[in-house]
Amino acid sequence: MKKTISVCIPNFRHKDVISDAVLSLLNQKIPKGYQLLEILVNDNNSDDGAYEVVRELQKKYPIIRLERNPQNIGLVRNWNAVLKKAKGDIVGLFFSDDIFHPQLLESHLAIMERFGAQIVSAPGHFISGDITNLKQDH
Repeated sequence: MKKTISVCIPNFRHKDVISDAVLSLLNQKIPKGYQLLEILVNDNNSDDGAYEVVRELQKKYPIIRLERNPQNIGLVRNWNAVLKKAKGDIVGLFFSDDIFHPQLLESHLAIMERFGAQIVSAPGHFISGDITNLKQDH
């Protein structure tokens, strides 16, 4: 039986970038033996239209599960809330203003398997401005 993966994204007021984050996670290379169960976005009562952006994505990609807090519960409590709602065997916490390399999950899962790791983290690169011509450095 395949191990299931929940990708969790806490969100607050990231209307302009959340679709890039979600789409980059939808495009992940998932290794054999694993299944992407859900991309769970927990909106922290955004008032900028971010919730509606994800709802539109959800219509096209039913793997997206969208939740919304009835009131803003703060940053860390929203992180905890999204993690508690996850249904997968393996849970990843990602952020709504980030874009993810297509092999990020694959490499994290390989590290977990190789070293028996329970937690895996990765460095990031700060990008500002137009990302349409973004080049990979590896």
